[in-house]
Amino acid sequence: MAYYRERFGWSDAKCVFVPLQTSSTAGQLAPIVAETEPRIFAASIESLDIAVEVFGASSVERLVVFDYLSDDDEQRERYQSATARLAAAGRSPHRGDSRAAPTTAAY
Repeated sequence: MAYYRERFGWSDAKCVFVPLQTSSTAGQLAPIVAETEPRIFAASIESLDIAVEVFGASSVERLVVFDYLSDDDEQRERYQSATARLAAAGRSPHRGDSRAAPTTAAY
């Protein structure tokens, strides 16, 4: 947990990490997300499409994307597509909004 505190500024504020299978579908993750009610959902750029579907859960306030490189054309297209899908679903693509588009956490 110290790694996450240092890297992302997360505090000791009653955090519980719920690791999920990266091969899971959004349908398989939905009951887990419903039960655990996460406020932050973190996913790699490769899992972003499924994460956007899961992000619809009412408890999720922020989607954090790991391993995103904006100079990689394929990754940038995936990120832009996710941002557009979130905007179409009524989520602001502006980073200042707590229900915003994906936030990049790793470079």
